[in-house]
Amino acid sequence: MANYDLYGLLSTHLCEAKDILEDLLDIKFEDHESSYQAGSYFKNGNSSGEHFVLKRNLDPFDDEPAEVAFPKHPILFYVNDSPRSEYLQKILSKKSKTIVLLRHEYFL
Repeated sequence: MANYDLYGLLSTHLCEAKDILEDLLDIKFEDHESSYQAGSYFKNGNSSGEHFVLKRNLDPFDDEPAEVAFPKHPILFYVNDSPRSEYLQKILSKKSKTIVLLRHEYFL
């Protein structure tokens, strides 16, 4: 079963959010640049398995939120294709008040 979670962060600084998530999850993000992702963003993992994406909630083509349902969260953290979604949810909810689960989806 593949789980896809979206978290919103109340931090307005992408690098600060990166540092928080790296500490909480014991991971290292790689810096990437893409006009599609509104500039600088961070990624961990391989897209053929569990991977994480940390980016600004900004659609660069219309200057609206990338996730229009969640405009109050300036930073987005995507947990993709994760077999340990529940475990990650527990860590993030217990350790930080500024990280909020916005969406959880799973596919068989």
